[in-house]
Amino acid sequence: MLTKNGKHFFCTKNVTLSKTIKYMYKSSFLFGTTFNLSASGGPKVVLQDNTQYTVNGIDPTKVQGIVKAQRGSSIFQNNTDYNFPDISPSSSTSFQFNLPVDSNGNVPQASYLFTYSIRVLDELFLQQVATMSNANTISFGSSVNYDIQISTILGQASAVKLQLFNSGNVSLGEVVVTGSSFTPNVQSITLETFANFENVHYARIVTYYTRETSYNYCYTFPGVSLSVFPDCFRSQLTVVDNTVFSASYTIINRTLTVQFPKDLNGNPVSATVVTENASITVGPNIWTGGYTISSQINANYLQSDGLVVNKTIVGYLYPDVQCDPGLCCISPCLKSLQKKYQEAVTVGSNQTGWLREVLFQAGIYINRYLIYMNCQDTGNATCVAAELIAYLNGQGCECDCKTCGTSSESVEIQPFGV
Repeated sequence: MLTKNGKHFFCTKNVTLSKTIKYMYKSSFLFGTTFNLSASGGPKVVLQDNTQYTVNGIDPTKVQGIVKAQRGSSIFQNNTDYNFPDISPSSSTSFQFNLPVDSNGNVPQASYLFTYSIRVLDELFLQQVATMSNANTISFGSSVNYDIQISTILGQASAVKLQLFNSGNVSLGEVVVTGSSFTPNVQSITLETFANFENVHYARIVTYYTRETSYNYCYTFPGVSLSVFPDCFRSQLTVVDNTVFSASYTIINRTLTVQFPKDLNGNPVSATVVTENASITVGPNIWTGGYTISSQINANYLQSDGLVVNKTIVGYLYPDVQCDPGLCCISPCLKSLQKKYQEAVTVGSNQTGWLREVLFQAGIYINRYLIYMNCQDTGNATCVAAELIAYLNGQGCECDCKTCGTSSESVEIQPFGV
């Protein structure tokens, strides 16, 4: 018999499982199925019959599939009538049904048993019955010896039966086949019990195949790990998804999202940035205040037994970015100074020389600032920025360097000299 049990494990919500199951039929036929279990959005179970019937010489119109599902002794899906199948491969290769849920709408953590069975109305023969030589044998005239074919399917199928018909091709029932024998021009089929049917005129072999798969609802995925690195000096924000996956995982897709702080009216100060990469750098320019960082990863996990677990995991981070006061005001202060100098040159003001000297000295501070930045010495770069502010204020430039990033209002960071 080809009925087997396989145990697989998963334990989260929003999970999809798939397992391809194969059976040998005849010499080269593979009976394949995929069970997809989703604990959300329904929740549903989807059975996909991916058997290549036509490729293996079987007419799909002669195949019917039925499904049974249970949790413990509680059966929540059970079709027993092949004449009204759940799957008819010639027209539909999948079947969907509901998973049981608790009072909160969640799938209970328990063991689930799913059984998929198919009936094949074999084209091995459809012959008119000639005699019933004894209580357990039906015979018919045949120049072909079917002993090898019958012996093969007896060793592969979960059940082999002889379907009996009357003269009007109406089925009279089925009897279990146990063997066969052949003498010149006569094929005899040995039955498990006496075929006590009246008006038997035709007989046809029917084979059955069954797969039982058990799933124990218990599985976990790694949590999303995010890191945020604000660079106030360059007015940039770098976000990295550090989620660790072993070699057994495959990332299908990822969405990394950066949402900027909101203004006093509740509107984002800048457009949301989205990437499919594991890291992203936004800016210039960035803003001070509270950001919302999120990562959504759709990944597959391949167990050693071939079971595929698919899950979407989501993680969030809410960094509050604050920067040194000078970084909020130096750039607009220098722009104001440059504008005053251009106006002085235009009108021939006697302040032109003084403004030129102030800009020259400011350039020296900026060069020092760049040197420290190139050396990644942000400590000294901060000191130079403070010196520049003090110098400009000492020249009467009135640089308005308010507290940067510590109030409820977001402030744009405008880098200078970078």
